[in-house]
Amino acid sequence: MKKKVPIVAFLSGTMLLFFLMLILFFIYGSIGSMQGWPPLNLSLFNEMTIFKSIVSENGSFQLAFGPGILLIALAGGMLNALLALWLNPK
Repeated sequence: MKKKVPIVAFLSGTMLLFFLMLILFFIYGSIGSMQGWPPLNLSLFNEMTIFKSIVSENGSFQLAFGPGILLIALAGGMLNALLALWLNPK
């Protein structure tokens, strides 16, 4: 039973973080375009895009998700699995 704990923790942590980032970035893009917030460009090491929002003059917005969002989600899943192993040593 112990061998399933880190696998389940890794998969659930990865999926949860991935979907939370998608939802929160979409909310930022949609509310930000209505409120006049500045465009957001998040990237890893200035090369790998995580999220990019572009707000045009007429109020429409575009969202772009890059491969960095997968790396962040995988890192979060790995951290979740390591913490599950640490908290459940048996």
